[in-house]
Amino acid sequence: MSFFGKKFRRIGCENMEALVKQTNPISPQLAYILNAPAPVFSYTQHSPDQYIFRLELDSKVMSHFFRLGEELELEKKDGSKVKVTYTLGAHNVLHKVVQTQDGKKMAHFRQEFGENEAIMYIKLDGSDVEGRVYYEAVT
Repeated sequence: MSFFGKKFRRIGCENMEALVKQTNPISPQLAYILNAPAPVFSYTQHSPDQYIFRLELDSKVMSHFFRLGEELELEKKDGSKVKVTYTLGAHNVLHKVVQTQDGKKMAHFRQEFGENEAIMYIKLDGSDVEGRVYYEAVT
């Protein structure tokens, strides 16, 4: 898992506008993240089986701990909750499934990491639109 400990900054995206239209209504938090200038994220290992996801957005930092294969519940800024599960695919592919509080909507994220770049593929259940977000490694 060579991507642990590296920071990645968004440099571009494809199909995000079409994907966002599928999330009717869009949450203010998602709109903020998608429109923010160059957010930076990282994954680090906290203990042998626990990891930290960290997102730096403007001067704000959001983070949470997770274990691979275990569902966790996160509270969004609007007070609603989502269930998130991370799994590891191939050596440098991380999958994340996000389920809404009511259990009716699911989003699938697949992050593929290269030496100095990453691509995140986003797919919503019931949609044929796939969004892509491109990142470069930063120091």
